[in-house]
Amino acid sequence: MTAFSDLLSPLSQLRAACENATVALFVMDERRECVYLNGAAEALTGFSLDELRGRPLHDVIHHTRPDGSAFPIDECPIDRAPPERMQAQGEDVFVHRDGRFYPVAFTASPVLQDGRIVGTVLEVRDISREKLREQEDIALRQLSELMLNELDLPRMVQGVTDVATRLTGAQFGAFFYNVEDADVGRYMLYTLSGVPAEHFSKFPHPRATPLFGPTFRGEGTICIEDVTADPRYGQWGPHHGMPPGHLPVRSYLAVPVKSDTGEVLGGLFFGHERTGVFSGRQVRAVEAIAALASVGMSRLYLFRKVEGEARDKERLYQQAVRANRMKDEFLATISHELRTPLTSILGWSEMLASGRLAPAMVERAVGTIDRNARAQAQIIEDLLDISRIVSGKLRLG
Repeated sequence: MTAFSDLLSPLSQLRAACENATVALFVMDERRECVYLNGAAEALTGFSLDELRGRPLHDVIHHTRPDGSAFPIDECPIDRAPPERMQAQGEDVFVHRDGRFYPVAFTASPVLQDGRIVGTVLEVRDISREKLREQEDIALRQLSELMLNELDLPRMVQGVTDVATRLTGAQFGAFFYNVEDADVGRYMLYTLSGVPAEHFSKFPHPRATPLFGPTFRGEGTICIEDVTADPRYGQWGPHHGMPPGHLPVRSYLAVPVKSDTGEVLGGLFFGHERTGVFSGRQVRAVEAIAALASVGMSRLYLFRKVEGEARDKERLYQQAVRANRMKDEFLATISHELRTPLTSILGWSEMLASGRLAPAMVERAVGTIDRNARAQAQIIEDLLDISRIVSGKLRLG
């Protein structure tokens, strides 16, 4: 059997190995101009060898930073590898032919021949998925902390909407609270992310249309590549679709937020003017966020319920304290009112019993005793009336 090495020259073997490599490979000459890239590099950048040949690679795929500022070639770690005679490794951001930015991991190695630099070999790997997974992990950890510690519902739901909008790549995201207006059958906008609230302030809240209704009924996730082509779209008047002036929406994603008892607390909604923006990865990310939101909102509702019950107990306690204080004041007053006539009665009675009172004073003593006895009898009768009234109210209550 003829060996692979016998069929091809060393150069052909090297080229065949490079073309079958899954990592993107670029070769620059001593002028740091591109002289070769393999198929993986063409797929990575969107450029062919004919388009890059004889051009500095930096000027084509590395010329601008993600913030839009220019990236000078003398600051480029890839371009510095040959003059510094050292291998450069790291992460950076490339510019695709279609203008989008994407993160990469790279290794740039100078090629030496007889001690002289004759070129550079660049190995590049797209790490978009890794960065996205890292962002998702960080975002979910942050949201978990928010759900556990935040006690303000608007801030909690805004955080959920912001993170979900960012991870999905949506142009805008919104959370609608599941409170339906009995008169018009609409749902309340709670938070908005990605665009100013003014974009939605002039439009009515969504109704239980065939497109929105399933989310608020908790029927599951809806992900549509082009909502305008969906049979559920535009069935209800008066606009039969998006009203004039509404943000253009083609990609559509909606996920219900449900409690562990199945109650639908609301829904997360996302839109983009391009079609096919939301993939299975974004759907899974939002479903995980919706689950976290459910835990956080349910916890906050429970906290508010317990807090309300505690306030009710405190209010009852304070009422009991006031009632006891009033009772003590009432008893003190009654005690004084009862003792005053009784003291007078006892005093005059002792003087009558001594037999030392003059006839005129006897008549006065008898009159005083009679008046105070009647006054005390009236106080006792008033107390009995009050007691009967309170007992009657307690039985009715």
